[in-house]
Amino acid sequence: MILKSITIENFKCIRDEVRIDIKPITLLFGPNSAGKSTIIQAIHYVREIFDNENVDADNTVAGGDAIDLGGFKSFVYGHDLSRTISMQFDLDLTDIDLSDHLFGAERELRNDISDWENRVFGTVSRVNSAWVKITVKWNKWQNRPLVESYEVGLNGGIFARIEADSDYHQFELSIFKNKVFPYAQMFTDHFEMFENYLIPGPGELNEAIETAMEDFNQSVDVYIPQDDLSEDWSADIDDKESDYFTDDIEPPDSYMEDEYPDIDALEGKPSKDDYDGELFKNLPLKIGLPINQKSVLPEWDKTIVILDPSWKTDDYSTNQFYEHLISTLLKGPGIIVKELLSQFRYLGPLRVVPPRSYSPMLSKNESRWASGLAAWDILHFSSPEFIEKTNSWIAGDDKLNTGYKIELKQYKEIDISNPLAVAISQGRFIDEDRPQETMDEFPTKSRLNLREKDADIEVYPQDIGMGISQVMPVVVAALNSRRGIVAIEQPELHIHPALQVAIGDLFVSQIQDKDLYFLIETHSEHLMLRLLRRIRETGENDLEPGKWPLTPDQLAIHYMEKTPEGIQISKIRIDEEGEFMDRWPKGFFSERAGELF
Repeated sequence: MILKSITIENFKCIRDEVRIDIKPITLLFGPNSAGKSTIIQAIHYVREIFDNENVDADNTVAGGDAIDLGGFKSFVYGHDLSRTISMQFDLDLTDIDLSDHLFGAERELRNDISDWENRVFGTVSRVNSAWVKITVKWNKWQNRPLVESYEVGLNGGIFARIEADSDYHQFELSIFKNKVFPYAQMFTDHFEMFENYLIPGPGELNEAIETAMEDFNQSVDVYIPQDDLSEDWSADIDDKESDYFTDDIEPPDSYMEDEYPDIDALEGKPSKDDYDGELFKNLPLKIGLPINQKSVLPEWDKTIVILDPSWKTDDYSTNQFYEHLISTLLKGPGIIVKELLSQFRYLGPLRVVPPRSYSPMLSKNESRWASGLAAWDILHFSSPEFIEKTNSWIAGDDKLNTGYKIELKQYKEIDISNPLAVAISQGRFIDEDRPQETMDEFPTKSRLNLREKDADIEVYPQDIGMGISQVMPVVVAALNSRRGIVAIEQPELHIHPALQVAIGDLFVSQIQDKDLYFLIETHSEHLMLRLLRRIRETGENDLEPGKWPLTPDQLAIHYMEKTPEGIQISKIRIDEEGEFMDRWPKGFFSERAGELF
């Protein structure tokens, strides 16, 4: 599974940073108004940013009229415009090759660039984890919220961050020291003076600082031995921007008094793959590069244009190579997040009962999932195979067993004055009149109804209890979704406990061969108990025939409660015997025990 966790800060009732581990089935428990829906609404919001750069969102693409965020002033924590909202997605890229997201002409390994560049290019395929983080803040100069930063981490360390100046006109890309991206090689192959960016020896401090300031004119952190900082130098450094130099960096392991590493003294030229050698240890913490784009958020289909690259040479292909490589590493994880968000489906807590005269919407409108009507649209246009699959869950004795099944009937619409209709009404053989129109020329209509199994009669959702109309969209959403996040609020609404436990099996069945994440906001003890049972039976190799396995690493349980400091989230771990490894903050459905004892 690609998505590992979501981290949120300063959004609605969330103040301090909270992390929600995401598994194929993730359950959000807690009292009313504890913030469970806030997690889902945060996903709505970040999708608006990635898809539409809608930073001041009210309604959302997936939520339609069911979700109204109210704009930044409403959903920033405490309505405090000085706070920064942050959202981070952690990704497992073990089974994903970022080379699938390569930019530009460098998609194929080229013969006209050096061997080391080909090896650097190969680092793209060695990325096995990443994070993507965005921050949003109110910009007082433009009097509106703006994306303040876009950050990507690779293999556990920060890789790069895009930020804007205060008036949002100039943008800078900072590339940090990260073992995935060997930017040292860009300097060692294209700059004779790279040694000046290592720990300077006696007499070399002046040259190192001047080169960093004048040639690069960017943020470069240098370890400066305190003995080399005279009063004059200290005053000179203090005159510079505070983030240009720091004197509190821990010295590398190799540093000893009166002993400084010498590039030329190392055994041969440092290996291009030796990220743990002296070269990597002594790199600047980051380099800053001005870039040409319209906002902090990348333009997903374009290569990042670096205005004054530090490695710039007369070789256009080399310069282009670096831009494509950086674009791949910076945008690839973001594109993966964007694709996950674009497949996000949201099923609200109150599903609409379709009217008796219901007609499906011809154009796809994903916001109809929020009300549940999208499920009835899908059923109207489904294949017989999907109808049968849905009926196996709705009516199956070993599944939901509601006592009803779906029937999709098709019929022709014929004007009663048409000769064909007249002939039929008079009981005459159609062939005798040889009507000019044939049946194929009349429009085909469909009608969806339910059949009560015991009485064998047709009924409509309005004719029966609320439970069927509430659970049908849950079943269709689970069966119809192929990948991405499916967020469902209260799938247990208006249904009997027997159906609630069967819904647990529905979710388990659909994560077996799909890249799906069910994010469930629920109060259902019965749903939880079914999932724990399946984990226990899987661990004991005691599953009933036809049931699906579930392991502890496929289920995440979070208990949420509100405190004066904002939301507090407790993760409840499960062992292989289906038992809780952590105590529930206030007991597992302690209300029941209170009533019984």
